[in-house]
Amino acid sequence: MAIGSGDTSIQYDGLEEVDGILREMAERFDTGRRELLEQAGEIIRRDVTSRIAASVNDTQGNVQRWQTVYTGSGGGYAAVRPIGEKDGGSTGADSEGAVTNYLEGGHRVRAASGTAKRRRAGRAKTAYVDGKHFYDAARAVVEAKLIAASERFMDGLSGEADA
Repeated sequence: MAIGSGDTSIQYDGLEEVDGILREMAERFDTGRRELLEQAGEIIRRDVTSRIAASVNDTQGNVQRWQTVYTGSGGGYAAVRPIGEKDGGSTGADSEGAVTNYLEGGHRVRAASGTAKRRRAGRAKTAYVDGKHFYDAARAVVEAKLIAASERFMDGLSGEADA
C-alpha cells in the first residue's frame, strides 16, 4: 500500500486478491443456489406424486410419471408440472398437461347426447367433478421442508465464508 505525501490518491495492491475471492464466492453461491433449487424441485415432486397416488385412481401410475421438475435456465426457480411437448408429451385435450389440469382443478361432465342407441348405466348424475388440488395441498405442506433445506444451504455458505 502506498500513500503519497502530496498525492490525493491511495493505491492498494491487494484488491485483485480480494476480487478473486469475491468472484469465487459468487460462483459457489450460484452453484449452491442451483443445487438448492434442484433439491427443492425434487422435494416438491415427491410430495405431489404421493398426493396423486393417494387421491387419484391411477393404477398405471401415469399421472405420477408425468410430473417433472423444471429448473429455470438462470437458476432462479424450480417448478413441478406435467411433461410438455418438448419432453415427449403430447398436445391437445387428452395430453398429459390437460389431463393433469382436469384432475387438479376439476372438470364438467359431458351431458348425454340423447341420440345414443342405449343408455349407459352407472353414470354419475352430476354436472361437475371436483378437483383433487394435489398441487395446492403440496404447496401448503412443502414450505417447511423448503425452509429447512434453505437453512442448510445458508449454513453451508456461512461455513465456507468462515473457512
